[in-house]
Amino acid sequence: GAAMAAAGVQVRTLDLEGVGPLALGRLMQAFTVIKYRLAELWGVCAVNQPPVECYKRIVNHLEHEAGGGRVSATLFGPNAPYTARSPDGVSVSLAAAVEGGGFAPDALDAEFSRLGLDSSSPGDLLGVAHRVALASTLPRRCYGEAIVFGNLTRGSEARHLRELLDVAFARLIWAEGAQSFADIGKGPAVGHATHAMGKQGGVLTVSILPEEHDMGPAVPGAHLDSYPDSYQRNNAFANVLALAGFELEDGQILPGRGHPGMVVLVRVPRNDESARAALLKTLTRAASVVRIVPGA
Repeated sequence: GAAMAAAGVQVRTLDLEGVGPLALGRLMQAFTVIKYRLAELWGVCAVNQPPVECYKRIVNHLEHEAGGGRVSATLFGPNAPYTARSPDGVSVSLAAAVEGGGFAPDALDAEFSRLGLDSSSPGDLLGVAHRVALASTLPRRCYGEAIVFGNLTRGSEARHLRELLDVAFARLIWAEGAQSFADIGKGPAVGHATHAMGKQGGVLTVSILPEEHDMGPAVPGAHLDSYPDSYQRNNAFANVLALAGFELEDGQILPGRGHPGMVVLVRVPRNDESARAALLKTLTRAASVVRIVPGA
């Protein structure tokens, strides 16, 4: 602080009375007041979250409109563009981000052609998405985020899925392949989605949706056994749409309204041993695609 002041930088010092709950509480209060005052001076709202509100509006529409009609059929159906499905049930789709502008079709097509890859292979498609995302954010490197719309915390199956993503997604694709990093979180809570939206252009989000949901060991009084699959599905769809820049206007979900984010929807039949093996195969293939050196 003294060196900065000597260099002409305005410095304000906060002296704590200690490190106990009262002193730390006062420190947090001081920073909160500073935050709101700065927001007031800059003319912005310090508490609203526009991307999250967009996400909520789309979820509500999907819940009440039987899946959003045309948008769900066009962007999330088996015949959607830039969508690939493996024989063991893993599908990868870039359709929403392509229509929203987050992925340029010419860039994807050029990368497939340059590397001689198969656009009908989920692993190749996912790998190309990562390569295009990394190239489009140079000279800085974007980072990755996996959001699982289902149980990622309770029981052995959930633990196995998280461990798989730690190894195959965070380490193989991002740490070793992309020389960057990745976060892994759980949906439908909007925390991770909000974080991704706030870093638009600097993050590639992979939203992972098990078609059938296992809520793990029973919890007395929680009624998790009756948790509807459609709720997780609609939240996953809304997450992808909001990140891809879609918005609900006059009862329609339309592209080009928000920031065009880079987002991929990955669907697996369920979280069990066979589905995880299929997902691991797809992620491992994607990691190998990320590491390809053209002409080598």
